[in-house]
Amino acid sequence: MELAVLWSISAAAALAIVLFGEPLAVDQVDTSQAPVRQVDGEWPIYRGDRQLTGIAAAVLPDKLEVAWQYDAAATIKSSPVMASGVVYIGSGVGLHAIDATSGSELWRFEEASRVEAPAIVVDGTVFVGALDGIFFAIDAADGTERWRFEAQGQITGSATWFRMDNRMGVIFASHDSFIYCLDTATGEEIWRAETGSYLLGPVTVVEEMALVGSCDARLHAVALLDGRSIWKTNVGAYVTAGIAVSEGRGVVGHYGGKVVCIDVADGSIIWEYDLSVTGAAIASSGAIDSGRVVIGSQDSRLFCLDLADGTVLWQFVARRDIDSSPVIAGNRVAFGSRDGRLYILDLFTGGELWSYDCSAPVSSTPAVAGGLVVIAAEDGRVLAFAGAH
Repeated sequence: MELAVLWSISAAAALAIVLFGEPLAVDQVDTSQAPVRQVDGEWPIYRGDRQLTGIAAAVLPDKLEVAWQYDAAATIKSSPVMASGVVYIGSGVGLHAIDATSGSELWRFEEASRVEAPAIVVDGTVFVGALDGIFFAIDAADGTERWRFEAQGQITGSATWFRMDNRMGVIFASHDSFIYCLDTATGEEIWRAETGSYLLGPVTVVEEMALVGSCDARLHAVALLDGRSIWKTNVGAYVTAGIAVSEGRGVVGHYGGKVVCIDVADGSIIWEYDLSVTGAAIASSGAIDSGRVVIGSQDSRLFCLDLADGTVLWQFVARRDIDSSPVIAGNRVAFGSRDGRLYILDLFTGGELWSYDCSAPVSSTPAVAGGLVVIAAEDGRVLAFAGAH
């Protein structure tokens, strides 16, 4: 682990030090950034909550059937989110808003061209980044643009949010190596933190920190208030997946084929487990519940590990790579595979309960809420599944 040396200070605090010798009172982070479990019917952020646990409030039936399909008419490498009865998902032609009941298109925002990052929905606004480096705030009701901010590199990971005393911040990472924090109301930059390497994945919020993995094999923790570096940890290979956090532990897989568990307080490594005998990468983000970590690998296997020590509890073999991130719903696990199938497994045994052939590779991560499992195939189709009658 590498401890941070340089600390960045907000502009207001820096000015106060120059003028008065001590910092002025500035915004304070709401320290109650505790895990917020989603109520059934809502999946407004990638992985279901800001700790990226991948836990759904819904209970999945033993068998599902297709409720509706939507054709985006473009490749989809993004993942859906769901809020207030609407599914939001990016594609190669923009951001789509789909009625969760009927599957009909409500609006399409084409200013955000080539969207691979999952969106988030906060207080009636959709926030999403695009491959051209522009980060958008969009009215969730009608798809009109509220503001935009231009980063200097592609944005492929989901954003997140946090509250301060008198405003709210939205945080995202970019291929330009910066983590950005913007005012949700105006798009004004609050701070940016440089990490020194490409950032491809989503941002996790825990306590007063934002966590993200980078392509120089490091995990970074920065302060929510001002972006100062808190700790950095080298995990041995580059990271594109999200860091799932539960019980003070963060779990993430990397392109060296290992799953690493850290103490989120200081970044120290608690355990690591090499999942791949073939050297296959891990691009899937883990799901954590009931002391279990479920995560996919590019050697076609889904693993369930003990959160305490990394012991393998079971593994399931699909037909192709698993880049999709699993979702835990009660005693069920839902995920997609590049073999084109959506799978439902038993959380405690790994036994296959049901699967469906989507007829195209699935790297998308499911949204599970409101009696639906929504997932996208790379050929541009969004599929919603409900309990079979």
